[in-house]
Amino acid sequence: MTSAKKKTELTLQRNDKGQLFSPVRSKWVFETPEERVRQEWLCVLVNEYGYQPEQMGEERDLTGDWLISRANITRLVGACALVKETPPRLMLCDKIFRAVWRPRSPVLPAYLDEVIKTPHLRQQIEASLTDTSPTMKNISKPALLALRQQASQLREQARRQIEAALLGQDCAAPAA
Repeated sequence: MTSAKKKTELTLQRNDKGQLFSPVRSKWVFETPEERVRQEWLCVLVNEYGYQPEQMGEERDLTGDWLISRANITRLVGACALVKETPPRLMLCDKIFRAVWRPRSPVLPAYLDEVIKTPHLRQQIEASLTDTSPTMKNISKPALLALRQQASQLREQARRQIEAALLGQDCAAPAA
């Protein structure tokens, strides 16, 4: 006979100092209308959809990360941005992929941010889109990871990186 685990429901926890407990941040935070809504949604995600608090994040710094649209109209799927500074109270929708760069990555984030807009990669993105709705196309993570860049363009990235280093410049974006 197997015993069923009793599921503990997540509820809002308040103290007498006007604070709510944030299970994601593991600390007490002041109760503001925004914070109350955030913690109520956390309860919904955990209790009704089965997410774990460890799977979520609040108040993350996205500086240096690369954001890419995974669902939209055709011309906007694959639209991307390299985050230079995280605005306060930024909220990302679930239609955005977030890439965090590994130390010593062979690909410069700013170069990828520019090169993904080239016709060669745009054609690959558009060929990988799914869904029959004309107003909401999707691209999967495997399809994005399967995009192929021509070796000559990777050599161009290296050339620009060396050139920028010799000139003492930021090699963030390729010259037009």
